[in-house]
Amino acid sequence: MAPPPGTVPKISVPGSGMPPPVTALPFEAISKLRPLPGKGTAPPFEAPAPERKSRVGFYIGIGVVAALIAVAIGIVLEARMERAKANDLEEQEALAHHVTEQRLKEAEIAAKVEAARSAKEMAKEVEDAKRQAEDDTRKQVLAELEAERLSKLPGTITVATDPAGAAVSIDGAVPLTSPAKADGLKSGTHKVQISLAGYDSVAMNAEVMGSKTTDLGVVRLVTIYGSMDLSTSPDGLEFAIRPAADPNGKPIRTGRTPASIDDIPKGDYTVTFSRPGCRDHVADVSVARGARSPAAATWVNGALELSSEPSGANVSKDGAFLGTTPLVLHDLTPKVATFELTLPGYDPTPVSCQIPEGDTLKFSAQILRKDRVFTAGEVKTAAQAYESPEPSLSSAQRKTGADVLLSLVVRRDGSATNVEVVRSTDDDIARRCKAAVEKWKFHPATAPDDRTVESAVEVPFKFPGTQ
Repeated sequence: MAPPPGTVPKISVPGSGMPPPVTALPFEAISKLRPLPGKGTAPPFEAPAPERKSRVGFYIGIGVVAALIAVAIGIVLEARMERAKANDLEEQEALAHHVTEQRLKEAEIAAKVEAARSAKEMAKEVEDAKRQAEDDTRKQVLAELEAERLSKLPGTITVATDPAGAAVSIDGAVPLTSPAKADGLKSGTHKVQISLAGYDSVAMNAEVMGSKTTDLGVVRLVTIYGSMDLSTSPDGLEFAIRPAADPNGKPIRTGRTPASIDDIPKGDYTVTFSRPGCRDHVADVSVARGARSPAAATWVNGALELSSEPSGANVSKDGAFLGTTPLVLHDLTPKVATFELTLPGYDPTPVSCQIPEGDTLKFSAQILRKDRVFTAGEVKTAAQAYESPEPSLSSAQRKTGADVLLSLVVRRDGSATNVEVVRSTDDDIARRCKAAVEKWKFHPATAPDDRTVESAVEVPFKFPGTQ
């Protein structure tokens, strides 16, 4: 499309980005040129009339005009270039402004998009948080409701003790034996009482929660007793423990050594150790709580120097021959020892003596002949009269209240001999009693070995007086 009249066409130079320079102007535009401000003013140009008279002036005029045109063109071109530069600058500024506005719009849009996205994410987060809060609240409420429901259910208490077997009472109820388990307990605090003979009682509180088990673990009980270790030499001997305040009372513990007793109450005690046939040993022992107290006894053997009259008797013990008197025996248990002494023509003689602890006993035995007269204490069975005629006394003598005691020897054949008056209140009566006894017949006495022996006998006579 052609530019309108009076307009200078712009010719673009490809790749320059600048409007093309003006190389020619329409002639009619020359007359319209005006001096630019600040460039000075020039009188309007009027072309001279051609002179036919001379062409030099014409050419000069043309040259002047051409120069003027060139100047004008230069001015116009410069003005246009300035304007083009201004326009270009304006366009660049406008473009920069446009770019800036575009970028601002894009940034605004991006900010709005980001804000929308952030708002959306925030709304989602808020929604999620709200949903999570609602879920947590629901769970908490359900948990609280469940906890409240469970709290109303009964709970359980379990407890063990060392040593086991203690009585466990909860809130004063019937005791259970440890290890114990108590069910059906209401929620709350319960009083637990633990007791065992010989141990300190334990009181404690247990918090029970509904449907749960409260385990009190193992409660170690503290003994109120002390211990006593008993030993003897030799072993296997009996002992008896008594309170020191009552040494002859009933024993609180008995047994055989060696022994350990762990449930002795604190206090002072007397321990009696007994060895068959031996002297008892007594030990005083103090027992402290939780402590061990020893008690011991030792028997030291003794010795025996045994002699007899007459000497040369055979000595035996429990059928074993030990030697002949005089005899020394060592390492004997310190108790009553029994030996038997025998000698031909003499009765076997038992000898019993207490062997001293750690010392030597000197003992002499008297051996008795077999044909001797046995005393009443030596015989197994005493002589018994089977024929005993009464003394020949008058009635008046029988009423005198006489008292006569006779001694005699009953021979092995049962006859009486050696009749003597031991005492009498009336000599005549005593003589008559003696005469009667000399005629008596006896069943003779027997010795411990069942043989018949002569024995000494006493016969009393007592006559009542006048009433």
